[in-house]
Amino acid sequence: MTIHCLCNCHQLRELEAVAKLDGEPWAGEMQDLLLEMLVAVNAVLEEGDKAVDEATLSQLVQRYRDMLDKAIAHYDSLPPLPTGKRGRQRRRKGHNLALRLRDREEAVLRFLNEPGIPFTNNLAELAMRMVKVQQKISGCFRSMAGARNFAVLRSVLDTARKQKWDLLDTLACSSESLIAKLVIR
Repeated sequence: MTIHCLCNCHQLRELEAVAKLDGEPWAGEMQDLLLEMLVAVNAVLEEGDKAVDEATLSQLVQRYRDMLDKAIAHYDSLPPLPTGKRGRQRRRKGHNLALRLRDREEAVLRFLNEPGIPFTNNLAELAMRMVKVQQKISGCFRSMAGARNFAVLRSVLDTARKQKWDLLDTLACSSESLIAKLVIR
């Protein structure tokens, strides 16, 4: 079974847009709540505990649910948006966001229930970013061997950075294995 979690940086950006562009106060409050949850998880991790205590967890989750229930009730009370001749009734962006946060609560709050799971997946996005930057600068790789070499080096450097290893020491220690992998065939 695959366990899925959502990147909460994306949720925060969407909530900020709904708060600023649509003037919806619930979205700003939800941003604050998600960040408060992150602070609680970080405090648990710093203390070396394995999970947020049950009372704090249930209180945070209940606030999350209450906030979304109020937001959805607010949107349901508004007059419907004009719609075309066919299809389902259109919803406001904030309404869709509130429904998504409610329906995918488990995936959104997985970081809270399992503190080892990161709040965001930006590390994965950042690791892939250098490939895109190289592609934009050069346009392409000149050979498959060059692409493989680039990928191996980026992978080693990204792993070393995430593990807080010294980058030069990592490259020096693993140079024999890297050279074996980087030999252009």
